Amino acid sequence: MKRLALWLAFAMASVAQTPEQWIEKGRASKAAGDASGALAAFQKAAELNPKSAALQDEIGFLLAVLGRQAEALQHFGQAIEFDPSYAAAHFHLGVALWLRRDPDGAIPSLQHAVKLDPKNPEYRYRLGSMFYEVGHDDEAIVELKVATA
Repeated sequence: MKRLALWLAFAMASVAQTPEQWIEKGRASKAAGDASGALAAFQKAAELNPKSAALQDEIGFLLAVLGRQAEALQHFGQAIEFDPSYAAAHFHLGVALWLRRDPDGAIPSLQHAVKLDPKNPEYRYRLGSMFYEVGHDDEAIVELKVATA
């Protein structure tokens, strides 16, 4: 009986999963704080749906969380290539570039994210903070006022 149960468990684990099932596993792992497990699940989903900007962005985000910044940047770039209007990828790219101390790359990426999703207060707040840190106080005030309105 134990052998049958083990065989069934193995068989079920090896059944082909849909991208949506892998995404659900990734979300569950992410919610549980398992970035590595979430990354593996989203990578499986991306293998099945290789042109998804959302999946490339999610993979980039998780790579950044795991400290794999160079790989993260590649995935954010891939997400933008697949869908130039995907605001989250521009936002994540901007933040990742900022963390690498590249304001000349970060600020335009954040500005593009804000242009694509002007009502997102997180995008505006982050952009305003970046402007403030590089001494562009007038631009910072505008963004921070809109972010907190």
